[in-house]
Amino acid sequence: MGSERLKFETFRRTLRGGGPISLKASSRTKREGSVMTVAKTEVLTMAPTTPICEAMKLTAERKIRRIPVADPPQT
Repeated sequence: MGSERLKFETFRRTLRGGGPISLKASSRTKREGSVMTVAKTEVLTMAPTTPICEAMKLTAERKIRRIPVADPPQT
């Protein structure tokens, strides 16, 4: 069943112009550190306890597709 799902996702991405997906490791260099030090704009994150409705509302308002989920900072 997993193989069929992968074929469907590849087909879907191809139709949307994204081309086939690659399951290879990224060729980009991985570095340790905080994403906040390299981000060009404010990074919107949500706590794991944020209601789904609130996340959906924000994605629609800001016209974004994904919101990283992060634990709130410890004080």
